[in-house]
Amino acid sequence: MGISKVILVMIPDARYTGDMRLFVAVTFSDEVKDSLAILARELERQASAGRFVPRENFHLTLAFLGTTERFAELEEMLRHTARLELAEPLELCLEGIGSFKAGRKSSRARDGRAADASARRGGMTGGKTGEGRAGEGKARDFANGTGYTWWVGVAENPGLLRLAGVLSRALREAGFSRERRSFKPHVTLGRAVVTRKPVELILPELSVEVHSLSLMKSDLSAALPVYTEIFRT
Repeated sequence: MGISKVILVMIPDARYTGDMRLFVAVTFSDEVKDSLAILARELERQASAGRFVPRENFHLTLAFLGTTERFAELEEMLRHTARLELAEPLELCLEGIGSFKAGRKSSRARDGRAADASARRGGMTGGKTGEGRAGEGKARDFANGTGYTWWVGVAENPGLLRLAGVLSRALREAGFSRERRSFKPHVTLGRAVVTRKPVELILPELSVEVHSLSLMKSDLSAALPVYTEIFRT
C-alpha cells in the first residue's frame, strides 16, 4: 500500500497585499459624510490653497499601526475589543472646529472666544453650535506656505477615551507597533490649508453611533491619500 502525502497550501488573504499602512478607525454613515463634505468644500472655497479631504475619506482614527503581517491576530484583537467595549454602542457628538500648525498648540474655540493666539491669527473661533469666524489672519502668517490642518472635534466622551485606551494597551501588549502620540479625537477637513481672509464655517449638529471597529489601509501613492476599509468587527 502506498503512502499518501497531504500537502497544505496556504492561500494568501487577498485583502492584504504587500506593505500596507494600517490604522484602526470609526467610520461614518452617509449622512455624516455628506455633512462633513459640505463643510470641507466650503473651507476649500474660502481658502487660497490646501488639500481637502474627499467625502469617502472621512473617519475618526483610533490607532495608527504602520505595517504588519499579523493580520489574523489583529482581526481577532479588534473583535475582542469590540465585544468588550461596544456591547452598547457609543454615541459621539461632533463639536467645534479648530486648526493647528506643525509645532504649534492646536487652536480651538469655545463660546465664541479664541482658544489661543494661533486661533486669533489664523484658526477658528466657534461655540458648541459650530458657528465661528477666523481671527484677523494676515498673509504673513503663511509666508512659509505650509498652511494649517483644519479639523472638526468630538465632544468629551468617557466611553470613547476608554475604547481608545483599551485598544492601545492591547496593541502594546501584543507587540504591535503604533504611534505614541496622545489620543485627541478629531476628523480632518483639510491639510496645508492657507487662508488669507477670515473664514466662516457652520457645523451642523452631527452625531455618530459607534458599534464597530474598522481596520483601514492607507495608500499615499496618489496626490491625495486613499483609505480603504479591509475589515470590520
